[in-house]
Amino acid sequence: MNEYPKLNKFLKRSKVGVGTCVVLTIIIAVLLVLAVMAKIDTDNASPMNFSKVESSGEYATIDVYVVSSWLMKYDDDYYIMAIDENFNYDVVIVDEDTYDELEDYRTYFETGNDEDIPLSMYTLTGVSQKMTTDELESVADVLDVETDEIEENFGLYLLDTTRTYSGYFGMWIAFAFMVGAFLFVIVSALLHESAMRKNNIEYLKSYGLLAKAEAEIGSANARTFQKGNIIFTENFIFSKQNQIVLMYKDALWCYKFVQKTNFITTIESLVVGGPNKVKYTLASYPRKDKNGEIEQMLTIIRSKNEKVILGFGNDERLMYEQECQKRNFV
Repeated sequence: MNEYPKLNKFLKRSKVGVGTCVVLTIIIAVLLVLAVMAKIDTDNASPMNFSKVESSGEYATIDVYVVSSWLMKYDDDYYIMAIDENFNYDVVIVDEDTYDELEDYRTYFETGNDEDIPLSMYTLTGVSQKMTTDELESVADVLDVETDEIEENFGLYLLDTTRTYSGYFGMWIAFAFMVGAFLFVIVSALLHESAMRKNNIEYLKSYGLLAKAEAEIGSANARTFQKGNIIFTENFIFSKQNQIVLMYKDALWCYKFVQKTNFITTIESLVVGGPNKVKYTLASYPRKDKNGEIEQMLTIIRSKNEKVILGFGNDERLMYEQECQKRNFV
């Protein structure tokens, strides 16, 4: 194909090549490595004391001295008040199993009986979370105090033990996934483009017209449309956007297609039916073909192929199918 540089350049729609794919693959590999490192860091992470938490998302622990019965309950999660060894009061979210395990710590809180004092601290580990206005108001209602007192005595954060600390693992995985999806789209487009280019080359080669197409695509007599993306030469139609190379004699059916939404024209297109029962959208114009290029292209095709079927309708469709059958295409 190197001996046909003009034709190859025109049919190569994408500017993305193998090098770009290699670079993106390396980026994905780096992101996945970072994700693994983040996961290792997560597994080895040491939680900080909850009393030192200053923002949401921090990994923290509370060594519980006693806990209250639930202040409020959402789904299967319990909001409880926990008192640590330094008598700090914090709001903690626990699941039902953990809540049941804390029965002894609740008993002493409720009875105040020294005989019910737990023999050891209970460590709760989770992720800090800023309390919402609804959560603050709900806790204040249960304790029968003002919201300002909750903020002053408990702070603005609670410890959610139902959440798993993930560090930056999820972020790196998300980045790797997005880049991978982008790479997949690019590779798919490149493979499709390569297949289309190969089909066009085989099409021209089957007629022994590669050299002729190469000469005509650079001819000064060629007519161009859509800013050079469509070229009409003496014997061929070239469409860069849709990667189509077609001889006039193989343009069996041509028509202007108008797409409307709510009675408003959104796209005007030139459709060409080839001999293999495949219809190609040769050119598309958003809203309207203001310069009348579709009509000009139809005129050229008609002048080059007097047998072309023009117009859109059932009669034209039947004529097209019959013509394809004549050419032994199924």
